[in-house]
Amino acid sequence: IHIEDGFWHNSPLHHAVERNDIAFVQAIIDGKADIDVKDRSSKTPLHHAAEHGHSACVQVLIDAKADIYAKDDYDRTPIYFAAEKSDSVSLQALVNAKADINVKDGSNKTLLLQAADRGDAASVQALVKAKADVNVKDPSGMTALEFMFVRSESAAALALINAKADVNVKDPSTNKPLVHLAVSGSDVVLLR
Repeated sequence: IHIEDGFWHNSPLHHAVERNDIAFVQAIIDGKADIDVKDRSSKTPLHHAAEHGHSACVQVLIDAKADIYAKDDYDRTPIYFAAEKSDSVSLQALVNAKADINVKDGSNKTLLLQAADRGDAASVQALVKAKADVNVKDPSGMTALEFMFVRSESAAALALINAKADVNVKDPSTNKPLVHLAVSGSDVVLLR
């Protein structure tokens, strides 16, 4: 069960997870395989399950005590991939297992900042609901609220505001308060 393939060094557990073969995943776990075995980029089977949106595999691996804090070569934990995939079921399973939702990746951004930067309003709202730090700044000084204003994502911006995001923070490029960005936009919801 500890055999690896050639280039990627994927174990049978990695392959079973990628195929979303729950029965085989469970059989491998029952066979006492290393559930935290890493591939060539230091991803564990839990990373792969989250990356592929296989929420049932995520839950099986969590139940088997897979390392929810394991980092790949870019300092990304499994919850990073669940958030990136907008997989609310896997995201919630990892949050329930006490995964760190404020962990930073190799670019020094939290999950919330990554989701906001790519304009993923659904993940922003899920992370706000999971109590992510709404006032954290990226390396350039931008907050999630700023990203959502710039992208005119009013529902996500409102969720951030309701979670006590600092509306007085200034845009680093213009040195203007976010309220000015909201006023210059056409979305009335942001004007509250």
